[in-house]
Formats: sequence, C-alpha cells, structure tokens
Amino acid sequence: ITKTDNQVAEVGTIRPPTSDSGPLSKNQPSGVILVVADTLRADALGVYGAPSHRGKPATPALDRFASRAVVFDDATAQASWTRPAMASMLTSLHPSGHHTMSKVATLPANAPLLAARLRAAGVSTGAVTTNYNLEPRFGFDRGFQFYRYLSPATYLGAPVGAAKLAAYNIFRLLRERFAPRLRRPENFYRSGADVNAAAAEFLAGVADQPFFLWLHYMEPHDPYFAADGRSFARVQLPNPKASMATEMRAAYADDVRRFDRHFGDLIKLLQGTAAGRRAIVAVSADHGEEFAEHGGFYHGVTLYEEQLRVPLIIGRVPQAPSVAAAHTGQYLAARRITNMARQIDIAPTISAMLGVPPDTAWEGVDLLSPVAAQVSSSVAEEHHQGNILKSIREHGGQRHKLILANTDNPRGLAPIELYSLSDDPGEQKPLANDAESIKPLEEKLDAIRAGASSRGISAPAAATLDDAAKAQLRALGYVH
Repeated sequence: ITKTDNQVAEVGTIRPPTSDSGPLSKNQPSGVILVVADTLRADALGVYGAPSHRGKPATPALDRFASRAVVFDDATAQASWTRPAMASMLTSLHPSGHHTMSKVATLPANAPLLAARLRAAGVSTGAVTTNYNLEPRFGFDRGFQFYRYLSPATYLGAPVGAAKLAAYNIFRLLRERFAPRLRRPENFYRSGADVNAAAAEFLAGVADQPFFLWLHYMEPHDPYFAADGRSFARVQLPNPKASMATEMRAAYADDVRRFDRHFGDLIKLLQGTAAGRRAIVAVSADHGEEFAEHGGFYHGVTLYEEQLRVPLIIGRVPQAPSVAAAHTGQYLAARRITNMARQIDIAPTISAMLGVPPDTAWEGVDLLSPVAAQVSSSVAEEHHQGNILKSIREHGGQRHKLILANTDNPRGLAPIELYSLSDDPGEQKPLANDAESIKPLEEKLDAIRAGASSRGISAPAAATLDDAAKAQLRALGYVH
C-alpha cells in the first residue's frame, strides 16, 4: 500500500522472517536505517578530513557517530545525480543494468529492489524522501509499506493543487530566478526536521518487528543557504563564475552543518524509541558536488571524484556503555576500512545484516564479509543533459581511472581522460592516452557494463512530466 504527500501507508502486520532467510543472530540488528544525505561530498565531513567551518567543527554529530562505527575510506557512487545513483543503491545494479538514467525514466517493473526483497522475507519497510526525483511516479516506492514523499511548500500559502496551474508555475519560476532575497528552503524541499518527524511515525508502528527504513535528506542540495542569509540556486545561477567557488562552498558547508544537526536529532530520536535502540544506521550520499574543480558547478554532468566520492559510515545507535558492549561484539567494532565500497554493495550489506539472502540479480557484495576485499574496481555511468559518460576506477596500485565521454558532449569534456589517483587525486593532470594503459581498463569497463545489461531487467517506462513536475525538477536544476 502506498500513500504520498501528507498521507501515510499503514504498516500492517509483519510476519517473521521466512525459513530460507534464517533467524536473526544475536550479532545482527532487527532494524536497519539507511540515511542518505543528498549531494554530500565525503570531504565535507570532519571524519573524512573537512576543516573547521566558521570556527566550529564541520560535522560534530556525524563525527561522534563515526567514532564508534565502521568508516569506509573509499566509498564511491555509480552516477552523479540522484535518480540513477539511488537506483543503483536500492537495486544493486549498475546503471547499465537498471537503465534508470533519463529525466523521465522510472524504475523497471522487474528491477530487484532491496525493499521488495526484504518485505518478502517479513521485514517491515519504510521510506521518507523530499527529493522530487524520488516521487512515487518514478517507481522508488515499490516494496515499501510506508512511503512518504514530502512535497515542498507552495508559495504565498497557495493550495497544493495550484502547482498544476500554468500561471502559478510562471510565478514560481520568476520568484526562484529573480528574487533570491525571498528564497526559502521549504519552497525547494522539506527540512530534515520534517523527515525525522515522518521517521518517528514509522518507528512507532513497527513494535518489535524487523524493519528497514530509508531516510533521504535534501540538505545540502542546492539552493545553498548561507548563514549570513544569502543563497545560491542553480535555477538562478546555472553557470556561476569560477571566482564564486569559495563563497558557494562556504554556503554549502552551512547546509552540511544543518544536515549534521538533523542527524544529531535523529540519533536522539532513535535513542528514545524501542525500535530505534535496536537499529544499525548506515549513512551515505547519492553523489557529491563540484565547486569549479573542473570548471563547473553542481552535479550530474561529469564523473570526477568530487561528484563520485561519498561517505559511508555504518554503526549501531549509541547507547549506554553496558548496553552497547552486550550487543556490538566485533561485527561493527569501530574501525576504518580501506577496501573499495560501491553503492551497489549497500543493498547486499543491509540484506545480510537483516539475515535475508541477496537477490540473485544483484551485482554487489556484503561489505562486512571477507569477499568485500576482492572488489578491485568501480564503474560509474551517466546519460544526462546530452552528456554520455562512463568511467572505471581501480583500487590499489596507481588507482588508475579512465573516463570516456561522447565527442559532442555539451560540457566540453575530452573524449578520453586517464588519471593516476595515487599521484593526482584531484584529477588535474591527465596522463597521456597510452593505448597499452587504456585498453585493459576499457575492456574491463565494457565487461562490467555487459554483465549488468545481461541481468534481464526490462527497459524503464517513461513517466509523464506535467507542468507541475517540470517545475519541481526545474527548481532543483534538472530542467532548464
């Protein structure tokens, strides 16, 4: 059952895990919460090296949580904008496998979604999101018993139905582009406080049942709202001058801190609920953000590391020392892991934590199992706004990375770029296009993409984008 906006699906009666999944062991949680912060670069967190911001720690709540958790130093996305990246995270398929890469693409009907897999095994499933790319029309609600998309507030108190009116959307566009002083976050997305409130509703209904809850926060996606009252929005500034990078990055850091406060409030909420206290929390992002490192801003049209490197932190809800000692053991003992972690590995890892076997179509691995050390490369793909891109990055050695782009791409990217991330982590010094180096990487890239395509997932249906839908996407910079 799916309800949207201000309606909520009833959780209903959840049967215990089926015999093929096996009972939860003493070392496994009976709940997993996936926290996704939209557009959160790994290096924006203190635990990943972010400096203090405006005289204070960049992310104190996340850093406290990470100090008692498993931190993955090399976590990477499979795409650099929300819909394909989240499709990879929730289906454990590369974009070539799930095909969900265009503005109108919906998740294919037979995509192997994590929520559907868990629900079939008797796990209660819930999700809260406020990114329009994840609105139910795009298929991300499948498998969830409780799915709430929180739509942004309308202007001037207009009723929700006004968003379907052409005059209202013209007014909205003019205000968003030409009245930055009147810009408010709630007109673009709902706050993390609203996400937490909806999470509390779900948690109140799961009792002692096993559960999976996905929470998608929009801080720090643009518009960035600076502490001094200024804001920067892609709908108004699609092509900022490179000289604006410092002030825009500072405003972004202010939004990162807002997410950090919401995360701290979430932890307090979990500590105060029976369901929350028995959960594991996994924190990650769908993609990163660019601030003129390669001549542009925002995300979705390149595959450089500032857009692909994301955080990944997995730990239990902090409790009193005596309780934590009784439940943690070595499974989630605080440590840093240098093995490569990919978005396609998140679904198998969550499934394993809940004692549910992986879907046979999944490409990823359980990151907390020994097999994770065998992952040696990561592939990312993009087909967005005329930019058709693919990349492969190695783990270990020189950590070579190959990026391929269509020759007529609007961003003006070179058709072939090769880097050594060991020597040049910022990808500023492309290596010579040596066929001897490029050929094995390209062959491996093609093999991985072919393997994803062979999973038998149907082509996605196209969603109908009415004027209201286009206005929502335009506000987030996805429609010009």
